[in-house]
Amino acid sequence: MKRISKSHKRKSSTATFEYRSLLAFTACLMNLNKWNIQAYSEHQEKNVVHWLIVQILKLSV
Repeated sequence: MKRISKSHKRKSSTATFEYRSLLAFTACLMNLNKWNIQAYSEHQEKNVVHWLIVQILKLSV
């Protein structure tokens, strides 16, 4: 039982780390593209996923 709980804790901590890094990456994108956020602010809830994809594509090109 102890081994299972330890491995579960490791998985959850890894997921938390990935989530935090994703939040940090998103915050970095937002800081780099504040004018884009202002332009999309009216429809932010609808387009936030699309906006993130566009920003990632811009960085990768």
